[in-house]
Amino acid sequence: MLQYFKQLTLTAIIIIAGFTASAQHQLQPLAKDEGYWVIETSVQQPKQARVVFYNHLHQVVYAEQVNGFVLHIERTKVQRKLNKALKEALTASEQGTLAANENRVVAAYFRKK
Repeated sequence: MLQYFKQLTLTAIIIIAGFTASAQHQLQPLAKDEGYWVIETSVQQPKQARVVFYNHLHQVVYAEQVNGFVLHIERTKVQRKLNKALKEALTASEQGTLAANENRVVAAYFRKK
């Protein structure tokens, strides 16, 4: 009887864990035809990074030097902000409104409020 109870408890735990694991939300990736971003940083200077946006043809659309804070790209919040900045840069690039001296697309999303 004790063996049956242990087996039943283990089965219930596995089923509950399966439901909670499937309930976690995933970050929505951008469509492959939109573009992507790359972060270039150094171990010696983690508060300095270069963010480069590419279009679907792998051409550089926009690049910006970001200073003063660390970009933790494993965080969902940071990925969402970079995806929004990418969409903004791609839209501005397509419309031809992205000026070469406009250097605040990424920094605008990471400003302290």
